[in-house]
Amino acid sequence: MPAGYNSTGKHRTYIQFTGLASALRDKYITGANFDVYDYGEGTANQNIYVRKLTSSWSPSKVTWNNRPSHSGTILDTITVKKVAHRKYSFDVTAYAEGLSSGAADYGLGITHDAAKYVSFYGSRASSYKPKLTVTYKIPPAKPSSVTLSKYKAGEGADVTVSYAFPSGTEVMDVKCNIEKYSDDGEWFQEIGETIIGHSIRGEYQLPTLEEGKYRVCVWGEVDGFFGEIANSEVLVVDRHKPVIGDAWISTEEKERLGSDWTDEDGYQINFSGVTDVSPQGESLSSGSVSYAVAEYDPSRNTQKVPADTAFKAGTPTFSENSPHAGHIVPAAADQNLESGHWAVFLKVKDSCGNEKVKCLHYKKDQSLPSGSISLYRTN
Repeated sequence: MPAGYNSTGKHRTYIQFTGLASALRDKYITGANFDVYDYGEGTANQNIYVRKLTSSWSPSKVTWNNRPSHSGTILDTITVKKVAHRKYSFDVTAYAEGLSSGAADYGLGITHDAAKYVSFYGSRASSYKPKLTVTYKIPPAKPSSVTLSKYKAGEGADVTVSYAFPSGTEVMDVKCNIEKYSDDGEWFQEIGETIIGHSIRGEYQLPTLEEGKYRVCVWGEVDGFFGEIANSEVLVVDRHKPVIGDAWISTEEKERLGSDWTDEDGYQINFSGVTDVSPQGESLSSGSVSYAVAEYDPSRNTQKVPADTAFKAGTPTFSENSPHAGHIVPAAADQNLESGHWAVFLKVKDSCGNEKVKCLHYKKDQSLPSGSISLYRTN
């Protein structure tokens, strides 16, 4: 592989590496050396340059007149000593990095601008062949899944992110950050980079978040090289409870029962002024209201709210626009209650699980008077 001037003219050497660009694409390059071996001819102590070629060429058709162009930037320089078999190494890391990023590959050119001559062993030699060595890291694969334990979180709710990488992925650190959706319609970092694990599968409980829309970004790192990021679906955090403006029980006989007693079986639960503040603009619906019935406990100033499983949908009507109004007709079994003082609970629950409960009173008396009547005859 000659470079420079001799009795036959001016010489340059061009080298191509078949399949190199595809092999290095998207790799994290840590170094690249192009090794050549001194043939022992020419003049000692000559500076020889290696440059990146910038146009296509064919080894079988290249001539001085159609030779490829090269970059004006010198990748590296060696000083040839004219010692047969001596190895020299060009640092061509920048060339390999370009291929990793998708740059076109036309190979390398060895040039010498002085009126001197040097020569190296070529690729057809039986030994001391030129060699390109590239070292690189393969970044971790993109997580195959990033899921949340819930995507709508209300007051006091904990949210856990679960992640998984493809089988066989090398991961030293699993990291995440949390991004918040701004009023301008852009995602920005809310909580910075955090290490959440060291294996290809795991979970992590998110810190308490203020109201808003969020997404969790997860990626893997190996020796400082990070893989592609995977994002969760949107998490909506809502810390506001719904508001019940007014609620009351009515019967066929009385529009608002209040604290009065009634002997009627049928009743309905009425409400008005129901509102909710949601970060994603969701409105309440008929599925947001439910009721429960329990015996009134005179020993408690505030009645104990029944478990969630005790609440029923009944037959609701619900206005579409906020503030909402409507009523619930309880199930038949709850319409025909025994005589007594009953606590009737109205619950309004939003999509994030925040709820407001109001206790009403239903006083029913269908018992007949008891006692005796004595009759006396007077003259």
